[in-house]
Amino acid sequence: MSKLGIPASVVINMLYKQIVMTKSIPFTLSLPADPTARNEMDADTFNAIMQNGLDEAKEDYSRPVSEVFVDLKREL
Repeated sequence: MSKLGIPASVVINMLYKQIVMTKSIPFTLSLPADPTARNEMDADTFNAIMQNGLDEAKEDYSRPVSEVFVDLKREL
């Protein structure tokens, strides 16, 4: 959206107007074959992940968002 110079609020308003005009959602929605099948983690794993994030925040460990996006694109 930013590359097109369109604010997110404008896109959201356009989506709402399309829903009202067509009385439908203008894209396909679907659920996984078994919506009850989840990759749940146990409390210890969750707590360890949260503690790691807290520790990184306290240490002011961060990276510029541009670097993060480069890494994400590389992984795709």
